[in-house]
Amino acid sequence: MFQVGDRVAVIHLHRVGKDQRREAIRVDTVEKVTPKQIQTNKAKFNAETGFQIGRLAPEYQVVPLTPEHEKEIRAREQFASQQEAERQAILQKRESLHRLFPEKYSPNVSVFTDGKVEIMFKLTYSQAENLAHLLKGHDL
Repeated sequence: MFQVGDRVAVIHLHRVGKDQRREAIRVDTVEKVTPKQIQTNKAKFNAETGFQIGRLAPEYQVVPLTPEHEKEIRAREQFASQQEAERQAILQKRESLHRLFPEKYSPNVSVFTDGKVEIMFKLTYSQAENLAHLLKGHDL
């Protein structure tokens, strides 16, 4: 079925109750084929069933790579990179807000995914007044 050097798709089987969903998660390259197993660059699979060896439940399966699998994997990678970019933007905003305040105020800054910002301080009354003057003119 598979030859050494073939590119194959690794499918993750999601079972929720009676429902079963198949999702292509990565592309592997076949390195070794024997009558009992298929070895890729990342894992070993049973040659008859295609399921990964060493797992208690049949969770990962190797199948021939199709253009649909490549498209699905590429879409997942783009989504992950988009999420990482959003995460980096949030972390940069959090860090820039944290640097805005003097260290003696030591704020706890949280930036949420919807763009909302939460800044918490432990202040005395005089520190709160000084901070209010510092915050005037900043769009927070």
